[in-house]
Amino acid sequence: WQPKEARLTILDDRGEAKVWGQFLANIADAGHQDVVVPAKATSVQALRQLQQLVQSGKPEFWPDVIYLDSSHEAQETMLELEIAFDTLPIGGVLFGDDFLFRPRWTYGIDLPVQHDVLLWASLRQEALDDTLDSEVPRLFRVRKGVFVSYTFQWFVRKVAEAPPLAAAAVRVAAKLSDLWDCFRDPDQRQECCEDPSAGPRCFDTLFTYENCC
Repeated sequence: WQPKEARLTILDDRGEAKVWGQFLANIADAGHQDVVVPAKATSVQALRQLQQLVQSGKPEFWPDVIYLDSSHEAQETMLELEIAFDTLPIGGVLFGDDFLFRPRWTYGIDLPVQHDVLLWASLRQEALDDTLDSEVPRLFRVRKGVFVSYTFQWFVRKVAEAPPLAAAAVRVAAKLSDLWDCFRDPDQRQECCEDPSAGPRCFDTLFTYENCC
């Protein structure tokens, strides 16, 4: 799938990705062997293993924060979100990147990370903290319980346990414009949505008229 010269830059003599060896070397150089447990697994496999450790009553494995570098695939990202959220304690933070990531092949959903984060949050909104932006500067609310930075990382904080989602919910696809909820203040919503050219007082590259109205 790549010319030999390109393969040599990313694969070692055994055909394994060099990034794994570099990852291990970086941990050793930083002296973090006592706090980092390297594991080769897909995100779902790794999250399931962590979930099982938490459920088995091992508090030393209970994470306060999970950074999810998701699969960037619609529906699979939804599954990753659900497992990661279930693994967190009350007060735990789940966050990730690529909120505006647009893959080369979209399979019908242009922004799969954004789609799944917002759809999942719409089903989990009663378990999400809607005040995180009051504590963390430079976070901006895009719907109840979901906050985004202008480096396009997304953040949620758990405030309640929630029963498992029905399998049918995970397969749902929704229009992005139906998932955004940009304005806490209904008067601001009315003022901004009456004028698509309102400019920076209402809209920018993230909070667009199409998303918010």
